[in-house]
Amino acid sequence: MNEIVCESWLDFKIDENNLLKQTPAFRPIELLGRFYWYSVLRFMD
Repeated sequence: MNEIVCESWLDFKIDENNLLKQTPAFRPIELLGRFYWYSVLRFMD
């Protein structure tokens, strides 16, 4: 079983002080994607 349940990506930006900022993004697809997101949400900080 190899289904895609979400779209995810990392956004990288470097500011004027050469500080690298990473911003993760996650977009669940349908019910299975939402189930996955809520099941791992408690492990996020």
